[in-house]
Amino acid sequence: MQINAIGGAVAATLMLIAAAVAAFADTLAVTKHGGAVTEIERAEFRAFNENWNKLAEAIKHGGFDAFAAQYDSDILWLPPNAPRGGNDAMRAQFGFFAANAKAAIHHRLDHAFLAQSGELATVVGTYEFSNASASDTGKFVLVLIKRDGAWKIAADIFNSDRK
Repeated sequence: MQINAIGGAVAATLMLIAAAVAAFADTLAVTKHGGAVTEIERAEFRAFNENWNKLAEAIKHGGFDAFAAQYDSDILWLPPNAPRGGNDAMRAQFGFFAANAKAAIHHRLDHAFLAQSGELATVVGTYEFSNASASDTGKFVLVLIKRDGAWKIAADIFNSDRK
């Protein structure tokens, strides 16, 4: 009897996850300049978002270099209330996750604008951040460039919804 209850709970959890993924898939708008968006291109942006979130969580478990590898070596880092910077500034800001197991950040892409060439994109979305002493929600814009078949973040700007 107990096995059936556990199996039912697992099945219910999987159905909720599938519904959440389907809901996300339906809310991601992808536009391609001068052409139609393929399902492969749409799937690339979903995968990019999922991977960003997985790697952000992995920072707390020693995965900082894998997370930072999503960013182009010549990144333009544009944080709020701070001077613009590059790769070192990005690493400094995200580096605290490695030392703070209670910190969490989650991205959600809402829109993707793909260049006709398929090699450049701008994505827009929202984020949620929390740690032991604070939480925040806001929005971001990323400029992505395709390098060796993978999307790299070339520019990252974000700001809080707080006043």
